[in-house]
Amino acid sequence: MIVELGAKGPYVRAVQRIVGVPASKVDGVCGPFTVAIIEAWQTKHGVEPDGVFGPLSRAATDPNAFVQAYEGLVLQAYDDARGPLAPRLLTWEHGVWRRADGALCIGNPTIGCGTRIWPGQEESRQRCTKQQADQWLQEFITNQLGDKLAKYLPADADNAKRAAIIALGYNGGPGAIVDAANAGFDPTWWTQHYTTAYHHVVDAGLVMRRLEEAALWCAGDV
Repeated sequence: MIVELGAKGPYVRAVQRIVGVPASKVDGVCGPFTVAIIEAWQTKHGVEPDGVFGPLSRAATDPNAFVQAYEGLVLQAYDDARGPLAPRLLTWEHGVWRRADGALCIGNPTIGCGTRIWPGQEESRQRCTKQQADQWLQEFITNQLGDKLAKYLPADADNAKRAAIIALGYNGGPGAIVDAANAGFDPTWWTQHYTTAYHHVVDAGLVMRRLEEAALWCAGDV
């Protein structure tokens, strides 16, 4: 499957994230704007800039790009609860995380590309650089997901498939990779599991994320 002018659907959304379409413009429709960004991305990654995201572009994909696009980049500690970002920015004060809106942290203190801040890390992880954020992301992938990727990722999986399974594991934990593999990486399974958030309620954003991961995984086989 390729993404070219006029293409639509979850795979297009996934590709838009990979090539750097701004989040507000990710709509699952490959129009002239997306084609132009694909061409710029291809030039940067040594692929002929024809505006068509096909096998060569999949092979040139950074395996961390999809999860980075979904998690975003925040260089200050923040509360991972729902809501606009600005009120959720955190400061470590007198032994507690306090939000910019004055409330205590409701969810998990987080920084960078969705990296959890654990007890004992508060002083050193109130702010970070992009380089640190990328490093922490890679450390998590290597230390927490590495053995599962080595065991369950098919030997012939291209970089885009790797990006899909990394995104699932980063969001759902190492067990999600095991579960997906036991289900044969079936796209139907993929879109029916790991889709609930707080209080076990199905989350529309997680459903969309799973749809995009499944599409990214399967598109290389079509």
